[in-house]
Amino acid sequence: SIGSITITATTSTMNQPTAYLDKEIGIPLSATLTIHSQLPNPVQLLLIPTQDIPSDFIAIASPSPPSADDVNVSLPSNDGSGSLSTHVSSESSIRGDAARSLIVGRQASAVDIRIDHKSVSRRHTALYYQHEGETSVLVVRDLGGKHGTHVDDSRLEKNGLVELPLLRGNKEHIIRFGNAPLTCRVIVPAANANNLNDGQSQLQQLNLAGEEHEQVQQQQSSSAEQSINNPSTDGSDKSSNMETDVPSTRETREAQIAAMVASMDSNPVYQKYIPKEEEKDVTE
Repeated sequence: SIGSITITATTSTMNQPTAYLDKEIGIPLSATLTIHSQLPNPVQLLLIPTQDIPSDFIAIASPSPPSADDVNVSLPSNDGSGSLSTHVSSESSIRGDAARSLIVGRQASAVDIRIDHKSVSRRHTALYYQHEGETSVLVVRDLGGKHGTHVDDSRLEKNGLVELPLLRGNKEHIIRFGNAPLTCRVIVPAANANNLNDGQSQLQQLNLAGEEHEQVQQQQSSSAEQSINNPSTDGSDKSSNMETDVPSTRETREAQIAAMVASMDSNPVYQKYIPKEEEKDVTE
């Protein structure tokens, strides 16, 4: 327990920032604070001090009341017990529905979660959702502060970001802002089972269709190879019949050459030459 800590949640110390703050700090147009349809609730942020801190150390624009799926926390009270909980949603931003991101920093007039610590920049970190089809992520974006933003013990690059998947089960992450003596637990609610199962079923059907298509292609390729290597029976019979009925030109030529060679090997027969006139006299 942290008995001497007082955490305040107030909007009175925060002035309304300009409507173009998201554009000014480079938040993309695709960013949103609206949750994916498969999530029952927004992502919960649980701010937990790690040591005694002043009463005005943390200020949240609109601390959200816990929902049924939230981690049980004690909201700030006069005796200083408990941690502070809020959600990544437009309801938690001082800019309301116009906001595309939730901003953490030290500047009271421009941030949604104010942390009064020297290692925290005026605008230190931004959090927002990005959705694409059946994919949804929570983006944690560093805004260029000297002491940086850490997610799960890894420091983000300056002005870098990390995407935390939201539809892969209930998982927690830890964010630290600079060297401030607190941790921010990011608690992802479990996705709706029915919608998630529908999405997984569609993916399985696509994978099955792809496997069947690949099997058909393999069978066709195998049949083509067999046809080339092993000609069909009908084709072999026809070829054999044609060769039997009609001798090839080569066979005929070989037979003629063999006959000539045989005649040359036989003993020659000589006949006496008789002129034509003598043939007549002999005849007469």
